[in-house]
Amino acid sequence: MKRFLPQLILLVVVIVIAFVAVFNYQIKPKIIEQAIRGQARPPQTISAERPEILIDAPILPSVGSVEAINGVDISSEVGGIVSEIGFQSGEKVEKGDVLFRLVSDVEQADLKVAQARLANAEQQFRRISDLKRRDVSSAASLDNARADRDSARAQVVSARAQLERKTIIAPFSGVLGIRQVDLGEFVNPGQALVSLQSLDPIFVRFALPETEIADAKVGLDVNIQTDSYPGRVFPGKITSIDSRLDQSTRTIELQATVSNPEGLLQPGMFTNVEVITDNREQVVKLPETAVSFSLYGDSVWVLSAETAGETPEGRPVYQVERRDVDVLRRRKGFAYLAPGAIGDELVVTVGQLKLFPGANVTINNSVDLSPSDNPDRF
Repeated sequence: MKRFLPQLILLVVVIVIAFVAVFNYQIKPKIIEQAIRGQARPPQTISAERPEILIDAPILPSVGSVEAINGVDISSEVGGIVSEIGFQSGEKVEKGDVLFRLVSDVEQADLKVAQARLANAEQQFRRISDLKRRDVSSAASLDNARADRDSARAQVVSARAQLERKTIIAPFSGVLGIRQVDLGEFVNPGQALVSLQSLDPIFVRFALPETEIADAKVGLDVNIQTDSYPGRVFPGKITSIDSRLDQSTRTIELQATVSNPEGLLQPGMFTNVEVITDNREQVVKLPETAVSFSLYGDSVWVLSAETAGETPEGRPVYQVERRDVDVLRRRKGFAYLAPGAIGDELVVTVGQLKLFPGANVTINNSVDLSPSDNPDRF
């Protein structure tokens, strides 16, 4: 018996080790799993709010650029030396204001010569006309005198026009840019002297895809915003729509006219454009954070109408269900949904990642994560 005692002890030790291993790796996990399954999962804390059901007009977003209604580079029709500059760079001018004068001594002399010839031709015409009435002169002489007079008048008009070309005036009211020439400088015909832009009102040109042509009409309101003036919205109206589409981009060009009394909008500025259509429709408005966007469809989590109990602190517990929704558009941090999928129900706005169908939740809206409904924000 003593000979088998060590083997018996070893066998008992092996049996004990095997039992402990089986208990720890098979029996104990099952006991824990059954205990966990027997316990209800604690409710998840989320934020929720009721959607806003309203009548809204779809908005067509786009980008564009500012263009002056009238904008030119002032130039001279003739060459010459600058003798006078009648403005300061950046100054506002009215139509007809003198901008430049070129040296015009030769043209003034030519005008005086032409005027002297005209005076002589008119005197000669009157003399021959008087002789013709007394039948002293022939009709041919009277015709020649009349032709000389008319030719002299034309020469005066031509000389005066040449002289006027030496004076460069503003073709319309607007704001001047930086002048490109100095006093005494010789300018060539067609050389740019200064830029003149009409800034009030002003054009904004933008494009829309062909799928939105039916919603774009002359007279619709537009909102314009630029990065130069954050939060500032410039209202305007569509005043022109191009007669054809761009074949390469399949877009159509539109032009809006915007009031610009302060001159804040400058030609060449990049703009964000919102076209406010007149197609009113009922929509469900929710913060974008309430919608789960995916390739397989968009959805929201909706709370049950009745509570499923209370927490130890006395807060009501709800169950959630997932519903597919149709997002019509997204604007200013909000999503606009087609009506029907949800009604006047509480919708989860924060905390969706920890939810599953039938999960229990409690509401805590102490932290407001909804976007600011600022009408000046795009």
